[in-house]
Amino acid sequence: MGRGLPSTAHGRHGGPVRGPDGATGRSHGAGMGPGARGTDARAGQGGSATRPPANRNGDVGGEDLIVGAHVVQIVLQRQPRRVRAIYCWSRDARLVAAMRALFAQAVSGSGTGAAIWHDAPPPQLAANHLTQGVALQVRPYPYCDLDDLRGRASGRDRAAGPPILLALDGITDTHNLGAILRSAAFFGVDGVLLPADRAAHVTPAAERIARGGASLLSVAIVTNLTRSLTTLADDGWLVVGTALEGATGDLWQFRRDQPIVLVLGAEDTGIRPLVRRACQQVIRLDGDTTVQSLNVSAFAAVVLAALQRGRVPPAP
Repeated sequence: MGRGLPSTAHGRHGGPVRGPDGATGRSHGAGMGPGARGTDARAGQGGSATRPPANRNGDVGGEDLIVGAHVVQIVLQRQPRRVRAIYCWSRDARLVAAMRALFAQAVSGSGTGAAIWHDAPPPQLAANHLTQGVALQVRPYPYCDLDDLRGRASGRDRAAGPPILLALDGITDTHNLGAILRSAAFFGVDGVLLPADRAAHVTPAAERIARGGASLLSVAIVTNLTRSLTTLADDGWLVVGTALEGATGDLWQFRRDQPIVLVLGAEDTGIRPLVRRACQQVIRLDGDTTVQSLNVSAFAAVVLAALQRGRVPPAP
């Protein structure tokens, strides 16, 4: 997560990068959204575009635009098939060269046809917007299903300890979701379950806040979270809920010696009753009683760190 960008480039610095069909990034064409402009189309516009207000999901610059150098790097490396176009107007020559190399590699190996390079910011963003001078236009986030999630988690390296899945119940704030995904990727969570309804999903805003964590994780959307947890329990997973009241155990005493599903609820209401009944254990995190509780994303980071510390290594 903390590694820097590569310092080498395979494309000629300053020249257009071509997609697999030979199209260059200096013109706008197939694969671009409405209103997209290449470098030449923006020339002579007389200034940068005005930054629009964020939409209801917290996204700035459109529903398919990811901003920020680190998250763009991770998407190019891990999910190249999502790439439609890259906008790179940074004055950092090393960053530009690194992005050109990653972009060329992504479009040549993705098999999705042409993706386009732009040397100017997209019209939705001001040139001085705090994006590090890099933005990526992408296709929707590629969710998996529950069976895929179980399969990927079961195939993990046993030396890392038993697998862990994270189930989020009633987390509706995009910023909280992004922060939780960042912590989940950092602490090696194997996958995340999100309810289809009344829940935040993976948007460009969430991806920006996750700092690339969303592209490092497998995320499934399930229509019935309670049923999915029951299915996992029947398959040998220990479903562990979290609560301030009525908990059956203490987080710091919990030993992670089998595959678990950790369930986190909303800050105000916690885990819903039906979902809580699907939990085989409920653990608590004690703190100073003068503070009601932690923010759910902060709570997630603490719990995941504790579970990492409490994992039981496999027998030799």
